[in-house]
Formats: sequence, structure tokens, C-alpha cells
Amino acid sequence: MGSHDFGFSGKTNYAGGKPGEVGGDLWRSGKYGYYADRVGPLTLDDRLEASGKVVLKVGAPDSDMYIGWFSGAGKEDPPAESGNFVGVHVGGPTRVGHYFLPKFATAKGMEGKVDQGPVLTPGKVFAWSLVYDPAANGGQGEMRVTLGKETVRLGLKPGQKAQGASLDRFGLFTSTAGGQLVRIFLDDLEYTALRGEPGPAARTLEGHSGSVLAVAFSPDGKVLASSSRDKTVKLWDATDRHGAADAHRSHRRRL
Repeated sequence: MGSHDFGFSGKTNYAGGKPGEVGGDLWRSGKYGYYADRVGPLTLDDRLEASGKVVLKVGAPDSDMYIGWFSGAGKEDPPAESGNFVGVHVGGPTRVGHYFLPKFATAKGMEGKVDQGPVLTPGKVFAWSLVYDPAANGGQGEMRVTLGKETVRLGLKPGQKAQGASLDRFGLFTSTAGGQLVRIFLDDLEYTALRGEPGPAARTLEGHSGSVLAVAFSPDGKVLASSSRDKTVKLWDATDRHGAADAHRSHRRRL
């Protein structure tokens, strides 16, 4: 049995054009480990999107891993199994290989998943995307995962979104059941969130006389700054839906 060896890889470019990507060796064994960025906190009421390129270099039998938003509070069991996860499960039966499928787990540990969908062909680079839309599926929420040209959907069942989820990380983590190795790499990785479902009071930012060039949140997420071609910078109360209702709070990496 080997050891985990994953994170930022500055010299490889398996999934992208230039050196610099995220990934490595993730084993299915022991206490779980993760490599992730701090985000949020986010919930199942927030629209979540991620995309990039992915390549599976090695996918041994009895091996899997996860990509997505999760809670960093738990230290014993992976969030995809214990709760608080929205993302992608890479894994599957030996006869198939490694699916690339949507999966979630609410704060109460209730799981949602699909049984089949797109498959990662070892050595082939795929474009991929993940969207969690809390307003889809009649307001119950829906996940959509695309790998290459194939898309699979996972709708939340009545009451599942109300169970909530606490999401403060985005990244990779391992499974705990005994098994073997996944060697996977991701590049051009982007992940964003739209805070809260837009309601009747939602509106766009107003006040600049020119087009907006950039927006940025304060570290506590309570203040939004916007700059414009009108040569002004404005501050907005991000806790007030009337003040910054349609603003995105984004967490982005392009490696």
C-alpha cells in the first residue's frame, strides 16, 4: 500500500498546456485526507459552478476519490460519506472503470447519487463542468455534471435541500474504504458561487455611470467593492439584498 501524494504539482502538465496543475495519488484507505481552498461558507441555497480539464492517469480497481465543495470540520470520515458535500465522485465497478458522476450529502448525512454516466478514459484529457442550481427541479435543486460531450443530472428529492449543508472548502479528498490508487490531475480549474437564491427584491448593481470593471469582497464577505470606467470605486453592503443582490462571490484558480 502506498501513501497519499496529491496537491499542487508545479512541474507537470498532464491535464493542461503549461506546467502547473492540481492532483496526484489518492489512495482508498485509512483516515481521509484533502487538499482544498477555503471558501464560503456556502449552503444548498447557493448556486455553485466549477469547470476545468481533467485526466485520469491511473485508475486501479477498487479506487475512487472526490472533487467539489465540502466541510473541513470533520476529521475522521470523508464528507461524501458523513455529510456536507456537493461535487463529483470519480469511481465505479471494475468492469466499467471510473465514472465521473454528481453526488451530494446533506448536513444530516442523506446522500444523493446516480449509478451511471460518463466514464474517464485513462490518459485522455476531458473538459468538465459541474453546476448545482438550487432553483432548478421545481425549486428542489439539481446538479448537472458534464464530461466531454456527455451530461448527467441529479435532482434533489423533496426535503433534501431543507436539510442543508455547510460548505467551506473546495478541492480534492479521498475515500476511506480499503482499496487502491487513483492518479488524477486537474487544470484550468475555476469554481464560483452565487450567494443565495434571487428573490423578488433582487436587482443588479446600480450607481456607476460607466461599465463595471471589477468586483471584490472583503475577507468577511460583508462588503463588496466595485470599480468602474467612470473612475469611481463604490462600496456595497453585501448583507443587504437591495445593496448587492446579483453580485457574485467568486473563488477562482486557473493553474
